[in-house]
Amino acid sequence: MTDAAAAAAGFGLGDREAPVQLSPDGIIRCMPKKTTAYTQICGWIVDTGIECDHQRFGGFLKISLEELLIALRDDRHLLDDPDGMLAPTARAPLTKPQSLYPLGFSADRLIEVVKAQAVWEGV
Repeated sequence: MTDAAAAAAGFGLGDREAPVQLSPDGIIRCMPKKTTAYTQICGWIVDTGIECDHQRFGGFLKISLEELLIALRDDRHLLDDPDGMLAPTARAPLTKPQSLYPLGFSADRLIEVVKAQAVWEGV
């Protein structure tokens, strides 16, 4: 993405446009003029269906709304089968639900969780 295209898309900051880069995986990075770190803007296709989850369309990752809500609320433990109805052998119950964010929530970690499909691990 050129600086002119970024400004036209509303990514300009103040009277000067921020340097903008579009990575091959569809993440837009822009650096405000008073910082040295890039800010990531990640675009996903979020749909109510689970069909074609984690496939890319036009460079954008498609995920289900259900997965995004579970990841945002850190509710992966609710996907467990506590009564053992779905598993042929009973598992020992977890004493404490395992968080997707053991070091605390952050947008960067949310992106990692979604890209790694961590919501569905062990389900």
